[in-house]
Amino acid sequence: MARVTSKYGPRTDPVTGEPAFHHGIDYATPVGTPIYANQPMTVTKVGYEPGYGKYVYAKDANGNEHRYGHLDSQNVKPGDTINPGDKIANTGNTGKSTGPHLHYEVRKPDGNSVDPQSVDPATGKPYTDSGGFEKGKTMDGSNANKEPDYKPNQPQPNPGGNPPGVPPPPVPNNPGGRPPDPIGRTTPDINKFFRDFGNVFNPRLGASDLRDTRVPR
Repeated sequence: MARVTSKYGPRTDPVTGEPAFHHGIDYATPVGTPIYANQPMTVTKVGYEPGYGKYVYAKDANGNEHRYGHLDSQNVKPGDTINPGDKIANTGNTGKSTGPHLHYEVRKPDGNSVDPQSVDPATGKPYTDSGGFEKGKTMDGSNANKEPDYKPNQPQPNPGGNPPGVPPPPVPNNPGGRPPDPIGRTTPDINKFFRDFGNVFNPRLGASDLRDTRVPR
């Protein structure tokens, strides 16, 4: 299992020391560590640029682009179809890098980045499960063929609420529209209270009337 050295999100740029946004996740790996695919992808771009160094971009069936940067060598070319178990590249220390590691990021079809450790709703698995440093393993070292946490494109669990497919419990009969108390009783109808005992609070009544109509102790 490779060690995560920088996660997705705001950080201090390790080269410039300035505030920056990290669009991917970094794994510390020795130079030459192989990267294998765990899902079918099509290679869209292979090359070198000062930031990423040597890189490989590949799109999955849902249009997400998986980017592998700071590579030592690439084993694919644009247009190649990658199948599970195929070697994509070897990790390295090229480009804007302070040490050997893999920079991995995911771009949605609209071009925006997404946290690679978040779950892909199309597969039910984290995006990082798309590849790994051993055949059949994810980037965190787990089994690539493990069952997803939930079935893709299905209603998802609702922590703290009702399980998927289970209707909420019936609301207690509460004509007045007031929220029920914690044990299910409706809140007393204060208007009914005043109607029932209105004579006691009627200012037009005299003292004798009050004595006659007050509630017995």
